[in-house]
Amino acid sequence: MSWPKKATACVLLLVAGLVAAVPAGAQGGRDRIFRLAVLGQSALSLQLTRETTLPELERLGFVRGRTFDVADAFGDSASLPGLARELVAGKPDVLIAVGGEAVRAAAAATDQIPIVAFGPDPVQLGLARTLSRPGKNVTGIVILAAELEGKRLHLLSEAVPGMSRVGLLLYQRSTSAETSLREARDVAGRIGIEVLPINVEKAGDIGPALAGLKSAGAGAVVVSADPRLFNDTPTVVAEAARLGLPLACQWVEMAEAGCLLSYGPGLRQQRVRLADYVARLFRGAQPADMPVEQPTTFELAINLKTARALGLQIPPVVLSRAEQIIE
Repeated sequence: MSWPKKATACVLLLVAGLVAAVPAGAQGGRDRIFRLAVLGQSALSLQLTRETTLPELERLGFVRGRTFDVADAFGDSASLPGLARELVAGKPDVLIAVGGEAVRAAAAATDQIPIVAFGPDPVQLGLARTLSRPGKNVTGIVILAAELEGKRLHLLSEAVPGMSRVGLLLYQRSTSAETSLREARDVAGRIGIEVLPINVEKAGDIGPALAGLKSAGAGAVVVSADPRLFNDTPTVVAEAARLGLPLACQWVEMAEAGCLLSYGPGLRQQRVRLADYVARLFRGAQPADMPVEQPTTFELAINLKTARALGLQIPPVVLSRAEQIIE
């Protein structure tokens, strides 16, 4: 995977030229083209949708350019509400929203169009009544991103024993920042480690923030589960390597890029699952009746190349629990 250059806002309209028969199970009994809108918080998020969700949707019988069109957009906190309204104005049949701020912006723009959310718990955001029966226009997949922050911190403390302080890198105004900090502090308090949280507003803040954590005595850093920090992985990894700071991250793709370890569900597998929601909604299902899914399997990945570069010897007990070892 390659990380694209960061941008603040972009709307791409992919217009179909042909009309074909409705896929098996579609409603209406006539030819039509379904409209899918996608709202994300980074260019990388849209890239993943194109690489995972859209091919799976085609496998399920919906042919891009023949039976469905896509309009997608990504942006920062300031631009997401306007982008959401612009996508909704196109009257899509389904809107995928990836990331907490994108989900909130989409839900604020419409309470009628079905929204397939990826990331935050819609019940906690007040956008669904329960996970088993959402009852509104928002359903999707909860990835337990911030909820696993404590687990990542604990694994990091085992991989880098002897730490008394650990940094927590957060994005300013993140919808999950409060949960990330609470989960990290809860675990840290039980194992006798102090959490040093620090907020950034843009990629250019990451280097100074990590340097500040290093100066404050952090022995390692947990990179909070935020779509923007995922997009900024190359910067985070490069700055941490320069400072000699081990990182615990959310996705295995981040460990492959240079984080010491990652812990979480499989990103690509979960993004593929979004296509099933979209296909069912295209065929007439109601989001209010579609249970919100949560991942049931999680993977620990450890990058031994990074460990060697940092002069670390990962304890065998930690290595034995890893599903993936990156050499």
